[in-house]
Order: sequence, then C-alpha cells, then structure tokens
Amino acid sequence: MAKRTDTFAADSLLGTSRSNIEVLDFSGAGGQAVVQDQPTVAGPPSTTNTLHIKCSLLNPSCLNLGGAAMEKFRTIRNSALSAAAIVVIALLCYSPPSVATHYGVVTAAELKTLAKDQNVVILTAPFRGASLYIPKDGLSKHSRIVALEGSAGASSGFTDYFAIFVAARGFAVLVLDYYHAPGLPANIENIPVELVWNGGKWLTRSGHIRGKPMLMGSSFGAAFSLTVGGLDRGRIFSVIAAYAPLATYPQGHIPPFSFSAKPAFTFNKVGLPPNTPIPLRQFPGPVLLVHGTRDEIWAYSNSTRLVSGAKARGKKNITLKTLTNATHFFDETSWGSTFNAMVAFFKKTSRNF
Repeated sequence: MAKRTDTFAADSLLGTSRSNIEVLDFSGAGGQAVVQDQPTVAGPPSTTNTLHIKCSLLNPSCLNLGGAAMEKFRTIRNSALSAAAIVVIALLCYSPPSVATHYGVVTAAELKTLAKDQNVVILTAPFRGASLYIPKDGLSKHSRIVALEGSAGASSGFTDYFAIFVAARGFAVLVLDYYHAPGLPANIENIPVELVWNGGKWLTRSGHIRGKPMLMGSSFGAAFSLTVGGLDRGRIFSVIAAYAPLATYPQGHIPPFSFSAKPAFTFNKVGLPPNTPIPLRQFPGPVLLVHGTRDEIWAYSNSTRLVSGAKARGKKNITLKTLTNATHFFDETSWGSTFNAMVAFFKKTSRNF
C-alpha cells in the first residue's frame, strides 16, 4: 500500500483498519528518532528551523548581518565601547527576526512529508486551526490525546511535529489551537477552558475509543492543560502530561497603554485570576510533569511547587521528571527524554482507563 499524506475529513476514517505503523525509537544517541527501515530523523526541528536563538550582545546571530558587518559588530562589542555605540550599530543593521528564528517554524509541507515518513494520516477536525493525527491502522484500538500548543501557537507547527511522532507510536492526537487562528482570540486572553473540553468530548464520540482521552501540553499549553484538568476533575480527561508548566494561572496579554493584564483563561465566562494556584489536586488521574532545571522562561520551581502542593493535599499519582541542565527550549537530548517519558507514561496509564 502506498503511503499517503492527504488531508481527509476525520469522520471518514474513524475506526477504519489500515496497515501497521512502523515503530519509532528514540534510543539513539542524542535523542534522535530512528525509524525502522527509514533514514534517521532528527528530534526537534533543526537547521533553518532553530527552536530558539537568544538575541543578545553575547550571541548576535539572530541579527541579519553580513560577514563584514557581523565582524564589525563583534569587534565593537569586544572592545567594550559605549552602550550607545552598540545600540546605534544594532539599529542600523538589525532586521526583526521572524517567528522561525525564535520558535522553529515547521511548514505544512514539512508536516505532510514527516507524516508520510512516519505512516501517519492527517485528518481535519471540526475546530478552528485543529488537526488530527492518527496511525495508518486507524483509531479503532488506540488511545487518544488532546495536545495544546505553547505560546508560539499553531503558526510554529512545533506541537504538530511532536504529535506526528506520538501518533506513530500508536496514538491518535488532536492538536487544538486556542488563539491566533481565524475566529479565535488574537491574543492569549480570556481563552475558554470549555474549548478543550469540547475537543475531548469530540474525540470520545468519534468512533471506538479505549477509555477517556488524555491531555498534554508544553509551556503555555502545559499551564492550560493543568488548568483544564483541575477544573475538569476527571469527567472528560484521564491523565495529563505537561512540559515546563506554570504553578499558577498565567496572566494574559497586556493591552497597549495598560498596566493590568487580562486573565489568560476563563471558566463559565469568568476570568481565572492570574497568580492563583492551579487546583491540580482536584484532578484524580495520573499527572506527569517534565521540566528542565535551567528553564529561563518558567522556572523549574514551578513544577516542584505543583508536586509538593498536590502531595501535601493527598494527591499521590503525580510524577516529576527532571531534565538536568535543560532549558525551556528543546535540544536533541531534552527532546528525546521528554518524548520517551511522555509516550511511556501514556502507554502505561492508558491501560488503566
């Protein structure tokens, strides 16, 4: 059977039977993904799809300078000239980095190619900006996952990239966008928790399913997934896996000329006050947190606070996987460790729900 990456309507393939998928293995050095009988596929998007480049005087590589201009910039920096001179040169030579520079954009064409390589089918879903990734053998016996984007949103394609690899391990993954797509909020503010609940309910109704759907998220999506789980209390979702979360409800977008932020999330149309602890102990199912000790965006202490707070209130089924010296943004090692931990967690817990 020829491999296909066409986009189908989801309802047309739910519960169908297709050829077996090839098994993805992250046991290679550096966290690389090795697919049986196929070329090696790097873990996180690489080359031009750099996940994050810190733009600073110590690392000016995100400035679009030619060789001579870059050398001049470094000479001035290393000579410790005045800050004013550095600012002038930066303003003359700098053009704002694209989203690709910061987050590692994966294009739709690249996602289709990756899905084809991994024997994964891309389906449309009845949510704005959403995609459903399933193994070639269909959904009939597979656990299902709702995945939430980080603050880069669907425009980065990164969560879709991750979801394809997860789908290749035998899961159906619905990637939900919750802002920036047409018809959704333009900024991360007043995002309804009910949007994610609707995604979980739709997966439950779509053909045969083994147990309740699971939930995963990274960064801002991790905070959202824990928020959804705490308010859901196990009615819709069975387990949660979160990479680099916050311990409290995050604040939303701060409008221009304003000193106050709107709530990032709402429940029953009421804003969830920023800096309020996420009620994770109210979620009865297992929870996996993965966090790097050198996270420069949302500190590792957020995860330790979540674990200690939940356990102090009697929640025992929460686990923290620590990534020593890992930052907020993936490299190949942290990518492989996170992928393996989440897939193992989903496989183990899905047998109990």
